[in-house]
Amino acid sequence: MSDLFDASFLKKLELLTLSARRAMAGQTRGEQRSTRHGSSVEFADYRQYTPGDDYRRIDWNAYARFDNIFLKLFREEEDLNLHVMVDASVSMNFGLPNKSAYARRVAGALAYIALHNADRVSLYLLGRAENSTMPVLDVMRGRRGRGAIFEVFDFLQQGACEGASDLNGAVQYLLAGHAQPGIVVIISDFLLHDGYEGAVKRLMYEKFQPMLVHVMAPDEMNPDLTGDLRLTDSETGDHVDVSPTRRLIALYRKRLEAFRQMISGFAAKHGTDYVFACTDTPFEDLVLRWMRAANMVV
Repeated sequence: MSDLFDASFLKKLELLTLSARRAMAGQTRGEQRSTRHGSSVEFADYRQYTPGDDYRRIDWNAYARFDNIFLKLFREEEDLNLHVMVDASVSMNFGLPNKSAYARRVAGALAYIALHNADRVSLYLLGRAENSTMPVLDVMRGRRGRGAIFEVFDFLQQGACEGASDLNGAVQYLLAGHAQPGIVVIISDFLLHDGYEGAVKRLMYEKFQPMLVHVMAPDEMNPDLTGDLRLTDSETGDHVDVSPTRRLIALYRKRLEAFRQMISGFAAKHGTDYVFACTDTPFEDLVLRWMRAANMVV
């Protein structure tokens, strides 16, 4: 079905749903519950049928009158809005397996789960193109239904990594687009010059539910460095000359672990789901085991 996944794995994804702990306002009826309008099932409106919608929602009386297919919309059960922010900065184009490719697979799996459950999906590729002030390289908004799956997968497989990620700017961009509250999954190595804390707090203030997926490569976890080297920041061009020793490598690993613990601790303090994903982790284990354990999917 896609270069991202095989059919057997997609079947396993169809057994999952996204974990939305807060009541969130959707736009149409899906598989998630919202308490915005109280506990009774109340008819709200009609909308035209689109491929992938649940045919059980079709109003055949309306079809007989207007010779067009409409769905009934209700106010108790409404679709969940999933916003996925994928770090597509230069630092993500690193490692074996590659961080960017792994991150896009995570985004694709979550989007597939949402679309299969009639939820609404928006995707944002974070980075900055040359001579651009935009904090996103590309965006796809408001896709819904199983018919959008191929379009979503194609979107995720296109586009190179460019520039540096500005998570604060990307969140502001999302909010400026009047995005409906829902889950916001941030998939990144979190090597962000302006940090991540302010962006996550802003999302929570605006009634979104952030989830953090921290992606790193084995090359970063256990670097194999010898000799005299010049290490260059792929996003800023800054560099430092080093002569790696066992002591220096041990110090690096200690600081890297502290960095990971800082992010997971921040997430725990603010009630935000967090999962660490080294790109050599078997992908099925990440989604079916670790993301379940982190309560991102159920």
